[in-house]
Amino acid sequence: ALSYVRRGWIVIPLKPRDKKPETRLLPRRKWSALLEKPPTAEQVEAWFAREPALNVGIALGMASGGLVCIDVDHPEKAAGLPLPRTVTAQSARGYHHFYVANRPVRSRSFPWGELRAEGNYVVAVGSIHPSGFVYRWLISPDEAEIADLPEWWIAASEGHDVSNDAPHTHPPILSTWYPSST
Repeated sequence: ALSYVRRGWIVIPLKPRDKKPETRLLPRRKWSALLEKPPTAEQVEAWFAREPALNVGIALGMASGGLVCIDVDHPEKAAGLPLPRTVTAQSARGYHHFYVANRPVRSRSFPWGELRAEGNYVVAVGSIHPSGFVYRWLISPDEAEIADLPEWWIAASEGHDVSNDAPHTHPPILSTWYPSST
């Protein structure tokens, strides 16, 4: 959790083996209160001293430096999805692809998962899913830079039809990680 704080990301304490915030540790019992006053490294250490089994969430959006997550929960529906190479984690159901946006981005659902941004958070690597799966890096922030979120993803988050704007073939697409849809 402290490595995330050092990156300038807002850390959220989550219940052990859960995706829900541990509200008893939060100001006003709301994780969104951390957006107004991010926790210090000392506060994060105190959370884990009190409850060592906590999971970790990372707030998304401008409060965490523009961090955005393309959360692919249904890899079988994501074949050919144009995803420039970036920092990527494996989740219990799929993949978290992290990008940086230079302005606020709306969260939006798609058949393959979600574009998660402002007003949202993501379960972080090292956390344990209720199923027992441990979130892990496939490409860590120590191995690669977090790529800029392409403009057509921002337009898609705003509900625009970008079917002609998004590249249909993009050299660093990570879709080879996904199982074939056939």
